Amino acid sequence: MSNFPTPTKSAQPPKVAAHCSGSQNGHPPGPPNSFEAEQSTLGAMMLQASVIAHVQSTLTRGDFHREIHRKIFDAVCALHDNATPVDLITVVEELRRRGQLEEVSGVAYLTALLEACPSAANVPAYAATVRDLAQRRAILLAAEEARALALSPDATEAQRANAVAVLTRAVEQSAEKTEAKRFPAHNLTEILARPRLEYLIQDILLERGTGVISADYGAFKSFNALDMGLCVALGKDWHGRKVKRGCVVYVMPEGAYTTADRLKAWMIRYGLAEPPESFYIIEKPTRLSEEAVCAALIAELRELNPALVIADTVAKCNVGRDENDSGAMGLFTDGMERISRELETFVLGIHHNNRNGQFRGSNSLPANVDAHIVLEKSAGRVVTFKCDRVKGAPFEPFSLIGRVVELPDNDEYGRPLTSLVFEPTDAAAMPKADETRDKVLEVLRRAPNGGYKAKEWQEAVETQTGCKSSRFYDHRDSLVEAERVKKDGVIYRVV
Repeated sequence: MSNFPTPTKSAQPPKVAAHCSGSQNGHPPGPPNSFEAEQSTLGAMMLQASVIAHVQSTLTRGDFHREIHRKIFDAVCALHDNATPVDLITVVEELRRRGQLEEVSGVAYLTALLEACPSAANVPAYAATVRDLAQRRAILLAAEEARALALSPDATEAQRANAVAVLTRAVEQSAEKTEAKRFPAHNLTEILARPRLEYLIQDILLERGTGVISADYGAFKSFNALDMGLCVALGKDWHGRKVKRGCVVYVMPEGAYTTADRLKAWMIRYGLAEPPESFYIIEKPTRLSEEAVCAALIAELRELNPALVIADTVAKCNVGRDENDSGAMGLFTDGMERISRELETFVLGIHHNNRNGQFRGSNSLPANVDAHIVLEKSAGRVVTFKCDRVKGAPFEPFSLIGRVVELPDNDEYGRPLTSLVFEPTDAAAMPKADETRDKVLEVLRRAPNGGYKAKEWQEAVETQTGCKSSRFYDHRDSLVEAERVKKDGVIYRVV
């Protein structure tokens, strides 16, 4: 780690005048900006990390007039978004990593920014000044371009009309910051005119809103959330329930490396040659409890227009926040609601129970979402969906069972890879287990060489009995557990 100078009054920033729209102190006129407000904002962000979220929700990098300030802002935000502590040392190292440290006048200038900030508590005022001056610059720039086109004999009508539209939008955006109502009131006629919300997944999830699936560790939460998402992306019925087709965004900071095998198994089970095009995965941890993070996520997802956003897990999508703090979890649900509202989508969180099988953390999370679904694992790979609370009529409990699907690949030791796909446990929809299992055993007993590899056995069963491949592995495992079949290397034989 580098040695950093102790902040002193001698570490002064470069002498740059604070220009306004007219001449000041003998300097030529320049675009509206405040060098001091930009410095104080950046200094406050390095002095007190708790103010960073407010600044991010108020400003973008383009609101800073000077390029060196934009680069420092980018570095601070990158550290904060990655849950890295923000201070002089970490900002210096981040800028050095980017190759930009000398471009921002080095350590001395960053040290001077800390001294330039009178009080981090005043950062709302500093940031507001930077934002307001940026809006004025945008209006002036648009006006100058419109004036130039108006005076140019070569400009087309379309160019002039576009310039006027840009100017009008710049003025409107400035007005929106000051005149928009924060708490608009709607009369009952407006409320009654709103269309009724329909289901995204029949009786389970509405087309807009927020929800949480909670379960113990190892209860196949992610398997089933992925199953839900893939059905939405294809518009495929989810275990007998109608589904509206739409884009799906799965925020999956943990366990994403296992998704490929699960996806392959799902595609094999349902006979798909290609995965759904409208299914996207985000692997970066995030903090939905922070306004700026939510705003950035919404901006990036807006063009995808997702019907479903899955946050798996709540902890990884609220990095660094205390799950037992009702205030922190309240901010998280606020973030979910904001995404749902602005993108007109359903946001579904996936959450672990504690070791006692109870909902982990503050109850403000399940109490403040539109749907809380409890997933309970029983013997084997059977899971039961139960409705704790939901807007609308609660659904009756139902169960799914994980069926083993063998993948076309082997692991590094030559063993066949497998994964699970969940299906209803409804007895009417399943072959009788004992009868089919006996047929599977009989096929192995008639094996020409006294045994089969798993794939050979599966193909023989399908050819001779018509047993579906998704059921075969359950019967095979059951026979092995009952010690009626043994595995000799890669060959299965009757005991």
